[in-house]
Amino acid sequence: MKNFIPFLLFSFLFAICAFPQSTHPLDTSIGDDVVINLGVGSNPYGSDAGNLLSTGVLVTTFPDFGGNLHPMGIAFDGTYYWVVGGGTSSGEVAQLDAAFNLVATQNVATDCRSIFYNPADGEVYIKPWGLDLLRLHTNPFDGGFDVVLSGIFQDAQSKVCIAADGLTIFDHLNGTVREYDFATGTVLNTFTLDLQHDLTWPRGNLIAHTGTYLLTVAADVVYAYDETNGNFISSCNLPGMVPSEWSMAYTNGMFFITESSEATWYAWTIDDGIVPVELTSFTAVANNNDVQLNWVTATETNNRGFDVERKSDNGQFETIGFVPGHGTTTEMQTYNFTDTNVPSENYTYRLKQIDFNGSYEYSNEVNIDVSTPLTFTLEQNYPNPFNPSTVIKYSIAEKGFVKLNVYNLLGGKVAALVNDVQEAGRYEITFNASNLASGIYVYSLQSGSFNSVKKMILMK
Repeated sequence: MKNFIPFLLFSFLFAICAFPQSTHPLDTSIGDDVVINLGVGSNPYGSDAGNLLSTGVLVTTFPDFGGNLHPMGIAFDGTYYWVVGGGTSSGEVAQLDAAFNLVATQNVATDCRSIFYNPADGEVYIKPWGLDLLRLHTNPFDGGFDVVLSGIFQDAQSKVCIAADGLTIFDHLNGTVREYDFATGTVLNTFTLDLQHDLTWPRGNLIAHTGTYLLTVAADVVYAYDETNGNFISSCNLPGMVPSEWSMAYTNGMFFITESSEATWYAWTIDDGIVPVELTSFTAVANNNDVQLNWVTATETNNRGFDVERKSDNGQFETIGFVPGHGTTTEMQTYNFTDTNVPSENYTYRLKQIDFNGSYEYSNEVNIDVSTPLTFTLEQNYPNPFNPSTVIKYSIAEKGFVKLNVYNLLGGKVAALVNDVQEAGRYEITFNASNLASGIYVYSLQSGSFNSVKKMILMK
């Protein structure tokens, strides 16, 4: 996840943060723990298609948790990974947390062959050895399922995957791909993949969908195809893989594969350079001796999570907590963390955003003064004069509706920085005036009977 993109926000923000790029070297020994990072070009169908996939770096693996059953598929629902095992008359589903730790397992009264998560309805689905599509019971997770589509697929042993929007599904049998309407099971399209490898079982049925293109795998090579006609686009090598692939999937921005019928899942992160982590705000509020941290992301790619770090004025940063991320998503996500029983002092907080492949980037820092008692105050902005951004600090003595506005000298409101109920605490907000002309402006804080006005100078 590179190049955090800052947004200009004028309401309820403590600071606008961009993560400068930094990387952490990984232990890339090839053994029982192997993950490859695939670099993806920006134009999968254009002139750079030949460079769509490139050899990457190793990251992690995890056991299949499937007992004596063969690993058949994996899906991520935003909170948990779901891994299916099959190969007999019954199957098994394992529930893993975002760090691939086992949470629970359940036997399933069907031979599981594929599994996927549908973002359109928030449900997890299984294709068994057969032609039906089943909805897995995940809440509660009891091993049960419901038949939602009957007799639609090409063959009992075909493998399936879902499009990024959740509206269509694909199944693959020996080079032939069918696309179905998810709601009705109607066949929408049929085509033959321009396969670059033989159809040795079980690779002849493996299929995955990245959200842009279809993938197959053979030995230590991944192949990408046009999702509408099956035309070959590009390929990449997977160094160190044992040529005995068994199952594969694409979920949570990663490509997963097992190298044999027993055991270990290998995951490759795919960085397409298009959807970075966009941190839109990072705020800190002191309430007596607790500090509430809040941050918002607009998009995320391969985001394992955030280390929360703190230091005092004369200290060094230390990690005080970890908040799991949402993997890969284009939807806004909100996060919070409370640092409790903090001694009275000035503190600086920052976030260390960590990818699944171990690379990391730091946010900008936010400062907070933890002391009591609180009073209503509005401080002079700093710097002043400024261009184009300045920081305004204020404190609220009791919970109430707060307005913090900026006006020109004619009395016209030019920015509404806060217009909401806030808890008692100390606040800090960055005001960006890049769209305003040079001159003198005033800012006003109102909460209950408290009202304070100060001047500031924008000098471009």
